[in-house]
Amino acid sequence: MANYPDALEDFKGNQLWNRVVCDCTLYYNYKDGGRLYLQPDIVVWNDPEDPDNPPDIVEGENFPVLWVCEIKYGKKKEDEWDIEKLKHLLDQEVANFGCWLDILFEFAQTGNGIAWDRKEKIWTCVARLPPRGSD
Repeated sequence: MANYPDALEDFKGNQLWNRVVCDCTLYYNYKDGGRLYLQPDIVVWNDPEDPDNPPDIVEGENFPVLWVCEIKYGKKKEDEWDIEKLKHLLDQEVANFGCWLDILFEFAQTGNGIAWDRKEKIWTCVARLPPRGSD
């Protein structure tokens, strides 16, 4: 919840937003000094420190993020670009926590097919599901 007293007439006052959203835009600063953005698959918003003066995405500010998740689906990706972007969000305190979910269609060699790991504030999960068409 945030207050927007200077917004357009129909949007003034208290605004209530869904706590969980998909594919919203978050901005971060890249190491070369550029301002980049990403659109994580799932975002859980945090409460703003000052609801009467919330961040404004129109001005390139991020609403506070409690948790952000990237989901990869189908094949194992060797590319670490999305993990790097998640790290930028965490290092710059755009988000408090992150998750990387990798859904693979292959049988697990051992165990139940779900493996969790934690690298600082990013939890990674690999979920191996039976290959498509298998019984």
